[in-house]
Amino acid sequence: MYLKIKRLIDIALSTIGLITLSPIFAILIIAIKLDSPGPILFKQKRVGIHKSHFHILKFRTMRIDTPKDMPT
Repeated sequence: MYLKIKRLIDIALSTIGLITLSPIFAILIIAIKLDSPGPILFKQKRVGIHKSHFHILKFRTMRIDTPKDMPT
C-alpha cells in the first residue's frame, strides 16, 4: 500500500514540476538551437543501482563544431 501511494505522489509531483518548468525548457531549447547546430539533447549511458545501465537525457551545453586541435 505504501509503495503505491509513494508512486502516485512521485508521478503527481513530477507532472506538476514538468508543467511548471516547461516555459524554461522551451527557452533553453530555443537558445541551444540558435547558438549552434546539432542535437538539443545529449544521451548518456549511466550505471545505476545493482550495476544496471540506463540512459539519461540532458540539454547539450557543449558545442558540436569545436576544432579537434584546440586545447580544452
